[in-house]
Amino acid sequence: MENETATVKEETTVVPTPTNDIKQTDSVTTTTETSSATTPTPNTQPTDNSNITNTNSSSSFPHKVDRTEESLGIKLFLGKSGSWSGLLKQRFSDFIVNEIDEQGNVIHLKNVEYTASTDDQQSTESTTTTTKEEDLQKLVGEEKTKEFTQFFEGPNKTDPKAFFLFDVNENKEQRTELHKVIKLRYNLVSETDNGKVKVWAEANPKKKSINDRQQWPIGKPKYVEFKLCKENRDTMDTLSMMSRILRNSEKNFSFAGTKDKRGITTQRVTVWKVTPEKLVELNNKLSTLSPPVRIGEYRFVENHLRLGDLQGNRFSIVIREIQGADDQLITESIETFKKTGFINYFGMQRFGTGAIPTYEIGIAMIQGNWEKAAKLILDPRDGERDDATKARKYYKETGDIKKTLTMLPRGLNAERKLLIGLKNGQSSYQDAFYSIPRTLRMLYTHSYQSLIWNLMATKRIELFGFDKPIVGDLVIISEESNNNNNNNNNSNNEEDQQQQQQSKDNEDEDNIGDETEIEEKKVIKVDYVTEDDVKNDRYTIQQVVLPLIGGNTLLPKNVIGELYVEELAKNNIQPSQFISKNRAIDLRGGYRKLLETAKDTTYKIFNYDDFTIPLALSDIEILKGSEEPVDVPSGKHKAVRVCFNLPSSTYATMAYREILKSSSDMSSQMNMINKNVNSNNKRTLVDINSNNKNNNNDNNNNKNDNTTTSSETKEKVDSDRIEEQPLKKQNTNQ
Repeated sequence: MENETATVKEETTVVPTPTNDIKQTDSVTTTTETSSATTPTPNTQPTDNSNITNTNSSSSFPHKVDRTEESLGIKLFLGKSGSWSGLLKQRFSDFIVNEIDEQGNVIHLKNVEYTASTDDQQSTESTTTTTKEEDLQKLVGEEKTKEFTQFFEGPNKTDPKAFFLFDVNENKEQRTELHKVIKLRYNLVSETDNGKVKVWAEANPKKKSINDRQQWPIGKPKYVEFKLCKENRDTMDTLSMMSRILRNSEKNFSFAGTKDKRGITTQRVTVWKVTPEKLVELNNKLSTLSPPVRIGEYRFVENHLRLGDLQGNRFSIVIREIQGADDQLITESIETFKKTGFINYFGMQRFGTGAIPTYEIGIAMIQGNWEKAAKLILDPRDGERDDATKARKYYKETGDIKKTLTMLPRGLNAERKLLIGLKNGQSSYQDAFYSIPRTLRMLYTHSYQSLIWNLMATKRIELFGFDKPIVGDLVIISEESNNNNNNNNNSNNEEDQQQQQQSKDNEDEDNIGDETEIEEKKVIKVDYVTEDDVKNDRYTIQQVVLPLIGGNTLLPKNVIGELYVEELAKNNIQPSQFISKNRAIDLRGGYRKLLETAKDTTYKIFNYDDFTIPLALSDIEILKGSEEPVDVPSGKHKAVRVCFNLPSSTYATMAYREILKSSSDMSSQMNMINKNVNSNNKRTLVDINSNNKNNNNDNNNNKNDNTTTSSETKEKVDSDRIEEQPLKKQNTNQ
């Protein structure tokens, strides 16, 4: 979500003014939702989404909403090439994502080994000629050293509840030195407690699990960065599993952004005070897993990664079973895509996959109708698994929170947190919402902002085309990093770092990647387009932005600004409601480019016979020495591999939607499968339905805005199809 802190040269209140004599300056193509292979037909009527959720009077819960692209404002294409279709993500290797760092480097995992330098091998200060008692005595005196020695040689070894407390010392530097001596010379865990250094016994199992029993290399930064390549696994799920193997806290891991689950992804990760040698041991254990996970290319770094520390991602996408296109049309479609770009819509996964669209809950929250919002989250709903439905119906009928919590299946995080808030005696539904982690809570309101943006993007292009800015448009005039929020919590002080880690351990839940957090690292300055600007071609269409409406954003000074207000009014919402200081919704807003252009686009057309052979190589396959796929000229089936770079918060589904001129929703893929006459080279409709049902059970926590994970799966190839078989779920404690 392009939710930046924005500044603008003009700070006055904006009153949108209508624009008369509207001209359409560019023709665009619209789509209907009948079939992915059907030629789109024009449809420029506005979509009213205010009453999209319907309740059947004969049912105790609402029916599942079949969300279509058009209902979510995703309606137009830029290019004029013909429509064609193909299978997406038939194999995990058909969707490969490699992170792009802030310097523009595409991240690849090329090496899983580690050779320590001579400096690294000088692991601790234990090479000193003094004894540990002498070092301790310099800091606390002879008497206290004797007392601690008795503790160290006595109950320390056997009593898990034992601890030793040094005298109060207000000198922070001296306490830091004492922590170092306790850790490096005695190999124990210590912490500061009201100015006193508290040392836990070696027998304490909790503290023993935190201490990795490995002394830290002298002079080395406290963070290690490595590259993670995973297949068909969620980022947080993977890091949670790794932390359990290391017997470490998953909160010690940091990353720049979450990656798609269904695919093969490579990204950077940093971890606090886990040595490369430990990570090599971890990789050896991970290498036996299925689906595979590999890590490597370890290096010490001064700062941990933060959300948004990336330029974007490079996608390698394979579209199989192409129908309705020859090589010429495929080439024409991609070449046109390279020139025109695509409409920067929020993809369908932005709006959830459950029976209740996430934006419906967001609307209730913005309206201040917290009871309705809570019921939308908690009430029974159509299309869910039986155990979830049973728990929801039990709570609705009895109000028994304690019993309901024991019945809720894993994955319903928002429901669980909300019920805990109600159980703990929160004075109102609104107060109970604070129990839901902010990153999860914001999904609902951000979903509504995204819906409004999609609808307005379609109207902007329908009414004014996409060749150039018009008077009253908002354009980016500068974009800078917000250095005030960048790595400001990193400290070289041992005690500061220890306290930061303890603070992270006390959080309710990990911050797993809210796009507002990412985009607040940017400061965007915008300005209005004037008649003089248009006359002198001062700006291009690539600079035009639309607001993600919020308390800090301005509206266009043309008819689009009026349409924003009209669309909000359909849900009885006024722009002033976004200015609320209520931290439960916190809608500061931002700006998002109307159009986006992929960079470094390459493609290759394949003919093939064997659908089990990958047509794109992941880093894991390259490490194995797999050879580059080759075209089979006489092959019965056609595919294309398209690779391109996209900035963060941009949806790849909207990019390849523009290439195909076909809908990206699930119904289109199912129509495509029904048309596929070769049963030996397709995933069955049953498999697709099964996968879609698993997604629904994620309960509106989707892959790009995600905070929960559906069951891990593995790909099994048999004689006639690819099936997805459930694996035992890792215990993530999320």
